[in-house]
Amino acid sequence: KSKKQTKAIVPHEKKILNYNGIYFTNLVLESFYHERISAKNVSDYLGVRFQHLDKIQKRLQFKKGA
Repeated sequence: KSKKQTKAIVPHEKKILNYNGIYFTNLVLESFYHERISAKNVSDYLGVRFQHLDKIQKRLQFKKGA
């Protein structure tokens, strides 16, 4: 019997973290929360819409001001 192959669905925030790396993503978010870069910069650097940052932060367990 042949096994039916299924494609794994990877959450968008996990793809972004895998592509950018945890350290770079953390650096960008820290810079944003310390008002060193703008929301547009965050979006450009991470290649993600600003509305997705909540999920990325949760995946990183990022704490503002840490």
